[in-house]
Amino acid sequence: WCRACDMSFHLGCHSPPLQTIPRGRWKCGNCKAANIPLPKPKQKIKTKDDILASLNLFNGEHDDDCYICYNGGDLVCCDFCSKAYHMQCHIPPLPFLPDEGLLWKCCECSAVERTKKSRCGECKACLRKPCEKCAHCLSSSTKRICIKKVCPYPRFAPPASSTSIPGLMNIRVPLGPLDEDDEVDQSSGKKRGRESVGGVGGKKKMRKEEVGSDDEDMKMEEDEWAGGPINFQIKLNSLKSAFMDPESVKIRKIINSARRNAQDSKACDKACEHLRKHLGNADNLEKIILWRGVEMICDAMREHSDKTILQAEACCTLAEMIWLDPAISTKLAHEGAIELIAICMGRFTTNLKVQQMGCGAFRALTYDKTSVPFIKDADGLAAVLSSMKNNPTKLLVQREACYFLQNMLVHENETANAISKSRVVPIIADAMANEHADAEFIQSVCGLIANLALNKRAKAAIGKSGAIDCIVEALNSSEDLEVKQAACSALKHVALESLENQERISEAGGLEAVFCAIKAFADDEVLLIAAFGAMKELCIGDEASGRKLVSKGIVKILLRAMEDNRDLAIMQSAACGLIGYLPYGKRDKEAPKLAKVVVGAMKMHRDVSYVQIEGCDALLELAQINSVLPMLKEKSSQKLLQHARKQYEECQSDVDDIIAITKKK
Repeated sequence: WCRACDMSFHLGCHSPPLQTIPRGRWKCGNCKAANIPLPKPKQKIKTKDDILASLNLFNGEHDDDCYICYNGGDLVCCDFCSKAYHMQCHIPPLPFLPDEGLLWKCCECSAVERTKKSRCGECKACLRKPCEKCAHCLSSSTKRICIKKVCPYPRFAPPASSTSIPGLMNIRVPLGPLDEDDEVDQSSGKKRGRESVGGVGGKKKMRKEEVGSDDEDMKMEEDEWAGGPINFQIKLNSLKSAFMDPESVKIRKIINSARRNAQDSKACDKACEHLRKHLGNADNLEKIILWRGVEMICDAMREHSDKTILQAEACCTLAEMIWLDPAISTKLAHEGAIELIAICMGRFTTNLKVQQMGCGAFRALTYDKTSVPFIKDADGLAAVLSSMKNNPTKLLVQREACYFLQNMLVHENETANAISKSRVVPIIADAMANEHADAEFIQSVCGLIANLALNKRAKAAIGKSGAIDCIVEALNSSEDLEVKQAACSALKHVALESLENQERISEAGGLEAVFCAIKAFADDEVLLIAAFGAMKELCIGDEASGRKLVSKGIVKILLRAMEDNRDLAIMQSAACGLIGYLPYGKRDKEAPKLAKVVVGAMKMHRDVSYVQIEGCDALLELAQINSVLPMLKEKSSQKLLQHARKQYEECQSDVDDIIAITKKK
């Protein structure tokens, strides 16, 4: 059969005869002689079904949440996979919705087809004008881009554009009408049940649905917390900068990977660990919040409530977030994270890591006063007190708990009563005696006792618990300055207005320990102020304590401290307070010097009430010594005393007595 003339021949009838049957596109001898060309082969006309089948379109249910940020809303669905995106989340962002019926391929599907990275088109370098100064700009033969326009964030995606849609294919697929029975998911903004002609199941363009008044009321209820709108006080980075930042890309991958493997506890644990390593600055915290890292951690804690390692790692990560920005406590409370911490502490009562990290997270919350209501709602105080009772020998747990209670005592008055009822003071007193107790732990315990002693009921419990002996022992044995500061402050508050505790401190050698501390660190202002206050309380009810101090040389220490710290009002007040309770002989040679520095302190701090009050008390005691009277009779001293009497009611009786003494003698 000749392909040129369509004539058929027997093998023997053809001229010349043929020996075998020809193959392919064959021409007879006549057509070859006449040089008749072969017609072009007829192409098979592809139907629309053939075209759609060759494209391998996705035919299934698309995701309800954005592939990038995991939030719902108005989504654009890819025709080649199950992924859906917000227009601004897609890489690069979509400037507008594709036309009806046109196929669209997302960035994930397009990336595998690209072999070369492109500029992002969004960063400062891409948007900058050429400098017209570099070698690339000045050379006409060079086709390289300006040095200052080199993109630092190249990617396997087309550059961002405001006029074209990346991934749009010039293939139109007519979509069928939306039936009355089709379901519309308003929560995600995606239309369901809309199928195209030819069996294509991809839903692509998702327009914003109108939400009724009932939905608006529901949305308002979800957005309200504690009687008002939620305000996280965190300025999140824009989506553009978040996509371009390499650190943000890593964080997003960590969170997305954990959410895709939500059933794998090890994957969630690793994700929490990696997020914690990225918490080096507040910017990364904002990115973690942007990509819903808090929600991922909370979901992991709920899903794997029996995994101790994951619970401990999650508590530690949440604590790191709070340390970076205390304002995140509102976000954590809204997501239920604070309550989850308390629950896991109640479930794993003796696990060291869970209890330590849980107490640490609650401790971090207490450094912001606005977080206290959230701690109360989650019953965090009870969780920490229970942890202290269940782990009496675990110093790491006790340390974090002591810092937490110390801060709670400042914010909440009922904390002292709760501590007294729980009877944890003897536990921390025994922990102080532990040979492995380090300086930081002792400091935390002393700080807690100092704040707890402000409550009368708790002060009595401290005296009976044996904590005083432990504090004095720590003061004698430790060479750490901060421990001595905290111990002296604790003794001062424990002895305040409590004769029983003053006797216990004296019997335990507290007076000698405090004096040795200030001799070792005579130049430390904080230690001197706390030590002078503790000595004053011990001298109030025991004159013998005052004689011991005088014999040891406390007067010289007082004179030096007041002269070296004249501008420090609280130092002058503490020193004057101790001077007023020291016993003096009638011919005491040091008394005039003390009176001189007291008068000097009152002159320099005329408007500081506590300096004037303590100064008048000290001068009244010194006025009993004849050698001090000439100074008190001077006009400047009399004028100073009258000023104190006029300005401060507490000074009136002392000033009247001083003036009466000076007139008699």
